[in-house]
Amino acid sequence: MADIESQHRQSGPGAHVYVPEGEQRPRFSDVAQMLRQVELGRMLTLFPASLAGRYVRPELMWRPVEDAPDAAFVVAWARDSRSMAVAAFVRAATTVAGRRLGADCARMMRDAETATRPAAARPRGVMPESPAPTASIT
Repeated sequence: MADIESQHRQSGPGAHVYVPEGEQRPRFSDVAQMLRQVELGRMLTLFPASLAGRYVRPELMWRPVEDAPDAAFVVAWARDSRSMAVAAFVRAATTVAGRRLGADCARMMRDAETATRPAAARPRGVMPESPAPTASIT
């Protein structure tokens, strides 16, 4: 990270986008546009290693950053989903996260679920937290 931060600055608090000193963060609205900005040399970004194989481009170099900050991940799905496959995935993801992080993860996921329910569906006296909590998985 010291090499990155010696010539680039973080584009915002908690962001994993770094821009050259004195430059503004370029605009992008999806991963393809983000990677194009990287290809053009307008920024650097930190990605999970699992995405390096998915976004192979001849103009990009991918390297592990051993001292990168932990990344926070959450699972998201359509509020009205009744899919058994989605339910199985959510259960598996929260089970794995729970094993890695212990009881705190299960509590965070419950809190995040409560925060995203419509007010009428929330148990009495439960208010959403702001922002919704996330679990760090390294």
